[in-house]
Amino acid sequence: MATLCENEKTWKVHLLLSVLFALVPTAWSVIHNMAIPQGLDDCFTRYARKTSIRHTVGQSINWICVHQFMWQQNGMHKWFNYNVTSNTNVWYSRLLVFPNRRSLTNTGTGRVRKEIRMMSDFERQKFFTAIQMLKADKSIHPNKYDSLAALHQGITETAAHGGPNFLGWHRVFLIMFENALREKIPDVTLPYWDSTIDEAMANSVASAIWSDRFLGNGNGLVTNGPFADWMTPAGPLIRNIANTGQLFRRNVIQNILTRKRLSEITEPHAFTQFNLEFHHGEVHMWVDGQMGELTTAAMDPVFFLHHAYIDYVWEKFRAQQRLNGIDPARDYPSVVNHTLHLPTAMLGLGNFRNIDSFSEYIVKGIYKYDETPSCSAFNRNCGSPYLQCMNKNSEWICVSIDQAHMPPMHPRRPRIGPNTMQNSRPAVVPQMGRNMLMSVRRDKVNPMGFEIFNVPSPTMPQHNQIPQMNANMPRIRGTGSDVNRMIQGMIQNKVQNSMLPPTHSPTMSSQETCPVIPVNRPYQNSFNINGVSDMRLWVYLPVDVVYRRPPEYERYNAFPVMNGRPMKQTDIYEPDAYKSLKAPLATGRPASYASCNTGQFGAGAVFIQSNGINYVGTYKEYAIVDHRQAISSSTAFVAIKDPGYGATDVMLSAYDSCGRICRPYCKIPNSQKGESQPCSGLLRVTSTYPKLYAKDYGEAVFNTWNLRKNCPQKDGGQVYMTFYCDYEEDWPMPGIVPVVVPTPPPMPILLIPRPQPQSTESTCEIGNGCVLPGECRFCFVGTVQKCEKSCDQYARCVYGQYIPEKCPPGTMYDAAQHLCIPGTCSDETEIKHKSLVVDTDL
Repeated sequence: MATLCENEKTWKVHLLLSVLFALVPTAWSVIHNMAIPQGLDDCFTRYARKTSIRHTVGQSINWICVHQFMWQQNGMHKWFNYNVTSNTNVWYSRLLVFPNRRSLTNTGTGRVRKEIRMMSDFERQKFFTAIQMLKADKSIHPNKYDSLAALHQGITETAAHGGPNFLGWHRVFLIMFENALREKIPDVTLPYWDSTIDEAMANSVASAIWSDRFLGNGNGLVTNGPFADWMTPAGPLIRNIANTGQLFRRNVIQNILTRKRLSEITEPHAFTQFNLEFHHGEVHMWVDGQMGELTTAAMDPVFFLHHAYIDYVWEKFRAQQRLNGIDPARDYPSVVNHTLHLPTAMLGLGNFRNIDSFSEYIVKGIYKYDETPSCSAFNRNCGSPYLQCMNKNSEWICVSIDQAHMPPMHPRRPRIGPNTMQNSRPAVVPQMGRNMLMSVRRDKVNPMGFEIFNVPSPTMPQHNQIPQMNANMPRIRGTGSDVNRMIQGMIQNKVQNSMLPPTHSPTMSSQETCPVIPVNRPYQNSFNINGVSDMRLWVYLPVDVVYRRPPEYERYNAFPVMNGRPMKQTDIYEPDAYKSLKAPLATGRPASYASCNTGQFGAGAVFIQSNGINYVGTYKEYAIVDHRQAISSSTAFVAIKDPGYGATDVMLSAYDSCGRICRPYCKIPNSQKGESQPCSGLLRVTSTYPKLYAKDYGEAVFNTWNLRKNCPQKDGGQVYMTFYCDYEEDWPMPGIVPVVVPTPPPMPILLIPRPQPQSTESTCEIGNGCVLPGECRFCFVGTVQKCEKSCDQYARCVYGQYIPEKCPPGTMYDAAQHLCIPGTCSDETEIKHKSLVVDTDL
């Protein structure tokens, strides 16, 4: 009887709580949509004025704006805290001491940075060993590698991102890292990773760079290679390659090298197609894991190789500046977007100022770069057994081999062979004996139909099967010669092991040629908040995704049949085949990543991502969507910081596997039908009742779906946010409208006016045949005008005067968007008409 009374009492309490919750004036009080913070809004607006999502991938814009904003926020609030001790500061100072140039006069440049696949096996293993020795050295807390990586967390509020000093700060940082490596092994030099070599592959995921011989696996927890099972201050080392973003493309690098001034390739004034920092972020996204977040990126050694390539591109840019009579050391932009980016501001590394990082002193006599590998129709030797020469789009280029064709490793030191490379670059040819001859053979089988030429590996003697050695290198102590002998022994063991059949995970198979995200590929999150990796600090929100059929998915081979005949002009799901669907479901073609290939598959992924705004932490999940259907929907669960530790400010975003942004919609408070309206995607989530989040994934599913019935039904009241992937071409952020006519920027922080001579005519000729309307006069830095009577010329204001520029071949200048777009001069009439229409609307 007592039990029945207790049950009745409990039932009454539950009923009372239900009535109280029913009387709450708004069912959404636990979650509030917020306005975008000023700094983040400024970045979105700046990109809206420079480009459109028809020309620039929306997720790339979202990534760079959110991460630049969070970099600054972390610098101010120090959420990801790292205590720098006096011993650490002394060590940092020692790493900023450059070598004595007098000792290099007889030997030339002391350090030659190579593309990592151009290193010999011996050189590469020494490089990896030096990194492992830094990681194992705990004389600096927590260890020397992690304490150096901590400098890239924004903790010193430096100008490392979001402005013109992006290149200079990282140049000094790379030298510090290289000096730290040389404390362990004196002749180690930092290599660079040219990701264009992998981007040109049919399947970049299968590249040799992600094998245990190079950087280790890229699919989830890093469990093989030189950094296997690494623990970082942001949890276990993780990569999720090729889920989003893209590697550097050859045409992107070529575009950047067409510019003359640093302001044209850096934030905040560079157009996106020439913006080196913008494109560098796409590679961070492609690697993902720790690399995917600016505050944790340096915890993965891939970071240093990636930024060494960016430094290589900058050095090529500086060489061209010298040929054009421009002094790279003085070409610091006169307009900056933050006081930290002023040329006289402190760099944050030692006693350097920002302008000091542009000095020739930092590079000359200390290091130089070997050219990136190349080949030609007459010389198809890329100089490395890990590269092959491919004819792609009528151009001979070097691309990476895949993991299924890895050659044996060479246990001996390399000897410099004859000059077999184009542009007079010595080829590093590993040799097994004095009489070994190098030859070139044509591969008979190539699934892509390209002509590929390899440098064959020498025939190795057969060995008995030997268990593979632990990928984690041992901690090595001793002299340089001791280290060298141990590394040679390690390489000898790997030569024996290399004779074993290679093992590959299904997602890394060389047969996988499609860059679209497989629907069964796992995504590994770090569950890290402010430096603590623990999933108990997170809660889960349900999110709906409404997905329109992608525009490039043109045919699903299920045809209607009429009068006994199949009608093959369209398929039964095609919206354009129905009058009721054609107009409301018309799609545009927003820009997508080069690897986008959704047109061939019936299912795809939409990623939902949470980025902390008042904490450092990111979580990513994806929902499976149906490409065939005119409209499909799916539900995913994304994690955010637990509001029980204080209100959570978080930005939710969604994008498909091609990088096209989806539009956020939030529930309208007190809506009887549960209608939604466009919102910013930035939420404040509190711990007040009724809670619309769950402590774990299982509870989130249980709360969202009524599992008490035979057929589970979804409770729409639990879902606050919906993303609509509609493939429209207008800007996806609410309240931000692309500006087609540039507004004058604020007065320059540092500007010496250089007024042009007054002209009596109504036009101004500035050289190279470029004539501007109106009199020659002082201009605002960053403004752009189209040259009269020309379809591919424009003028950019630099140091108060206009400088003529020309679009790359095959493109013309669109005055309405202020972009070089594909086209020829024959399209000039259409562009002029478009510009007139826009001006009339304004």
